[in-house]
Amino acid sequence: MKNIFLIAVALFNLFYSSLSYSQTPNEFVALCYHDVSVEPLGNNFSVLQKDFVQQLEYLKANYNVVSMQDILDASKGKKNLPPKAVLLTVDDGLESFYKVIFPLLKSYKMKGVFAVVGQWTENGVTPDYGFKTSNPKTAGWDQLKEMTDSGWVDVVSHSFDLHQWQTYNPQGNSAPSAGFLKYDLSAKVYETDEAFMQRISIDLQKNNELLKKHLGSAYPVIVWPYGSFNGLSTKAAAAVELPIQFTIQPGINHASDLRQVRRGFITAKTTFMDFKRFLETAFLDERPMRLVKVDMDSRWSESEQEREAHLATLLEHASAANLSDALVQSISSTGEAYFPTKALKVRGDYLNRMSSSLRSRAQVTNVFARIPTSVLKDQTQAEQLLTDLVKYVDLDGVIFEAAANESLINFNFVLAALAAGKSMRPTMTFGYSGHLPGDAQAFDYVVLSYHDIEQKNQRNVKLKRAVVAMSTDLKSKARLLNSQGHSDFYYNIDIEKKSILDPQFTEIFSVRQKTLAELKGELK
Repeated sequence: MKNIFLIAVALFNLFYSSLSYSQTPNEFVALCYHDVSVEPLGNNFSVLQKDFVQQLEYLKANYNVVSMQDILDASKGKKNLPPKAVLLTVDDGLESFYKVIFPLLKSYKMKGVFAVVGQWTENGVTPDYGFKTSNPKTAGWDQLKEMTDSGWVDVVSHSFDLHQWQTYNPQGNSAPSAGFLKYDLSAKVYETDEAFMQRISIDLQKNNELLKKHLGSAYPVIVWPYGSFNGLSTKAAAAVELPIQFTIQPGINHASDLRQVRRGFITAKTTFMDFKRFLETAFLDERPMRLVKVDMDSRWSESEQEREAHLATLLEHASAANLSDALVQSISSTGEAYFPTKALKVRGDYLNRMSSSLRSRAQVTNVFARIPTSVLKDQTQAEQLLTDLVKYVDLDGVIFEAAANESLINFNFVLAALAAGKSMRPTMTFGYSGHLPGDAQAFDYVVLSYHDIEQKNQRNVKLKRAVVAMSTDLKSKARLLNSQGHSDFYYNIDIEKKSILDPQFTEIFSVRQKTLAELKGELK
């Protein structure tokens, strides 16, 4: 038993070491905090002071904490960052930074970045932050000036008044203000691209002027509220001289490219073991992908009441199955779109409603849209289609789906569409399904049949991530694939089928609360 345990530990450590990034000069990991409190406040954003101190101790012993100015100097070639560089950032401008975090930074001789919301700083309090008793106070301008003058804190912009949600589809769902166009429920129209960019640029300019007025200067940095932005946001920010933009996405950063600085989110639920592993892996997600399709055609109705009834059943099944990844049909079988677009005839604006509800009401982790490559008629149309899709719909990724016998002649249209989608949503992932694509490295993941996996191995084709399409006999197939090093699966069955709740299905596809290590153990 002892030997088995030691082998298991060794395999676990080997797995995580394989995820660890290989650091090159001027790379850094950024951490994102919101609040540090002496006592539990009933809010996941509030890290306990004792846990924060333990994390600082670990950073002091094993990493090199750098400042915003260090990052800027390295980006201009004036200096090199030290190895294992870490940037500490804290969002929202709460007074707890001044009272708790600031003294600790001075004590540990570490510098931090503090992102403030101008409207909240002016009012002195945050709106509905979710605390058990009352909303927290924000740091005042005099406190911000004291911290800036100390040299231990770099104060940057978190927008003036974009830290809020707004209606973004005809059904009244909400999304972060800087990431999506507003939808006017009374006028039944979306905000134009021009109006969106003007709204963003005016807000960011106002906050920068406040920072300069009260602190004497402002960094060319915007920390996007909720980490939400799009291609229009980035252009609006760059237009008011804020080219350095912070997100909440996992990954390693390099000082030579600060257009989207990735940060790992530290919460009250982050254990010390999690913290150490996050730093080692740059917060990359080790959870396996487990895709199940969602058919929109069978749920569509001209009657809103019937659509909502279909949606309720869908959400019930998705929640009961503990589903983690949903692949939603975005184009009807007749070639009509389920989202606003100029590239195709629109059947209805409902994909965003579906995506939002799967996340908020069924707790699905990731929602992907599938685009049949057959609808891509030329480069201009393909670019328009994907730009519209990711501009209006809140998605985690898009998968281009080719028919098995489909010609590869329009593959360039797929690549053009991918580029357009990336331009609008820089952090979104893109995949390909149907057969082994010619330029496999262009995609974040490729969905392949078991036969295609064998062909890939024979041709020695390198993929960033292979997702294996499953058929019947799930458990034995999953066990076989797992033994061959595969853990990402796609099951081509609609979420509303009864078999989605079968024990065999849930054991393999319900992975939201399980780690990959646990799944490896189960499949063995």
